Amino acid sequence: MEANNQSNIYVPGIGESISQSCKAAVAQAREINAPVSFTFNDMEMRAQPDSTPEGLVDDWNRRMEAARKAWQESPEGIAYEQNRLAEIAKAQAKVNELEEKLNSVLLDQGMDELMEWVAEFTSNTDWVGVTFDKEFVIGAFEHVGFKENWHVGKPPEWFDTRQKLGQYIVGQMLDGYKNHGCVPQIIAYWCQEKYLELTP
Repeated sequence: MEANNQSNIYVPGIGESISQSCKAAVAQAREINAPVSFTFNDMEMRAQPDSTPEGLVDDWNRRMEAARKAWQESPEGIAYEQNRLAEIAKAQAKVNELEEKLNSVLLDQGMDELMEWVAEFTSNTDWVGVTFDKEFVIGAFEHVGFKENWHVGKPPEWFDTRQKLGQYIVGQMLDGYKNHGCVPQIIAYWCQEKYLELTP
């Protein structure tokens, strides 16, 4: 939070909330007994000496909502939403396909194929709106011996085979789905890069 060299301008600090900015701008306006301007998330605001922080926050929220609605109803906003829904549908179809293949991958294929499955599955379930049978997926992995947080705490040099790293990756995926509702986005990178760096 800092006052500009011009006392009628307020510059919000990095990480500052709208409530903090409004409070500081109102205090500055009252101190100089004149309007104080500031910009928050590209929305220009003005605090008067008789303004209240709460009133400014309400005004900012109303204007932001109006701007959001206007964009959603614009040709650009409509096209964006249509594309977003199409991408979600595409991801959902892929997740459904991968769920059907899971038991076959676990029982009939090796760790390399499983890492491909994990990379695709976690990438596609990262979309908001995509659903899957969490209990089925977790149960399928645990049924064949995988454990959540498997090998956590081992030093980096211990992961010298694809088998060890693959077990760790699946363990992190299981922990994410069981305890956090999602998985770390880096899991797909581990599958597609770090895992393949190791000798089969």
